[in-house]
Amino acid sequence: MAEQKLTLACAEAAGLAEEILIRSGAPQADASLVADCLLEAEISRMPSHGFLRLRPTVERIHLGLINPRPNIRCQMTAPNICLFDGDGAMGQVAGHQAMQECIRIAKEYGSAFAAVRRVFHFGMIGRYVRTAASQGCLAFVCTNASAQMAPFGGMTKVLGTNPFAIAFPTVDGDAFSLDVSTAAAARGKIRMAAREGRVIPAGWAIDPEGRDTTSPEAGLKGSVLPMAGHKGFGMAMAVDMLSGILTGADLSYEAPNMFDSRSPVNTGCFMMALDLSRFVPDQAVYEARMSAWLERIRFSELRPGVDSIHVPGDTQNALRRDHPNEITLSRSTWDDMQQLLRECCAKGDKT
Repeated sequence: MAEQKLTLACAEAAGLAEEILIRSGAPQADASLVADCLLEAEISRMPSHGFLRLRPTVERIHLGLINPRPNIRCQMTAPNICLFDGDGAMGQVAGHQAMQECIRIAKEYGSAFAAVRRVFHFGMIGRYVRTAASQGCLAFVCTNASAQMAPFGGMTKVLGTNPFAIAFPTVDGDAFSLDVSTAAAARGKIRMAAREGRVIPAGWAIDPEGRDTTSPEAGLKGSVLPMAGHKGFGMAMAVDMLSGILTGADLSYEAPNMFDSRSPVNTGCFMMALDLSRFVPDQAVYEARMSAWLERIRFSELRPGVDSIHVPGDTQNALRRDHPNEITLSRSTWDDMQQLLRECCAKGDKT
């Protein structure tokens, strides 16, 4: 049976998430930032990275596995290279700080690189690159995750779904924004299908015996598959290198699962920002070439039955720009958020 949905005001949903995080010990500014990140994921129709992530975050704060008031430290190893120690922070908090520093450095030196470690789940990483694009930078971000994916041809989960994102500004004020998992599907989408009683497409996952499956429950017990076979497998390894070995964070096979584990997390993230004006000093030239390129792609000949061509970022930009002040949320997610608040209040009453 399909899960019940309900319509809520964006401010109400984000406000509840913010209150839960504040009652869990986070400063108001950090709680507001994380709540807004979760709301943006819901608006972008990525509920797997939305309020579904609130409970595992709060539970780990209460267990002492996430530091709600971290002392995030930045070490400069070159004028344009910074190493961030997140001190157990929520990933959105450390990630926001690291990207803001990358943008500042890129504007001064032309390029900036950041390696971040010792944080919990960075959330929807497309947000970071779009932030950079809004300030005239091309940006790349990748992060690894706990092992949920077998290598191409294998069965043992040794790699995460390891997403990466890239963005650069376009003429209309939006951004080209590509945010993809190196898996055939993010594990959160399979988890959402299980919660909503839906089957998953063939090619997303295998069961514990290595057989293709359309059952989300079997897929969660087995392994997700890399996108495009050996190509996604190689890309996942590259992300693990940049996010794990380069940063000093856990590699995917070393990292605890954010939903099931009760161990401290040491997730890593790699960021890069380039000031586009250092490459194309004449803004008019950049805008003219960008407009011509995007127009050539969007208005190229369509296949039969296709209405339009969208370049990466078009759909999400429209959703964020044009969405009403309401979101559609699953009933179980909303009920769980309310239960979380009651639990946080009860903990506060006992202290």
